[in-house]
Amino acid sequence: MSIMIGFGSTEERVEEEVLDRIRRGDSPKDIEKEYNETADINDKLDRSKAKDRYSRITIFDWGCHHLEVSFHHVNRQHALSPDGWAGMLTERLVKKAEGSK
Repeated sequence: MSIMIGFGSTEERVEEEVLDRIRRGDSPKDIEKEYNETADINDKLDRSKAKDRYSRITIFDWGCHHLEVSFHHVNRQHALSPDGWAGMLTERLVKKAEGSK
């Protein structure tokens, strides 16, 4: 993963957690829903009440042996942004769990 100023180990942990859950066989739709509901809540909150960093994800299943996971990481307290908002988009491939559809 490439790192840019204002993003790093927090986002790496989120990505590894999501990929590990997929490898264990957790439902991609459930994982996606969990992260995106949290992101929706934080997007609407005032900067002082929202989590400083959170992620929105999209999981693509192209019907092969791998899933493509798109991460949109949000930093609400970015030092180089006039309004504090900054985003970083990354994509990862992960092998589907054995027996998953």
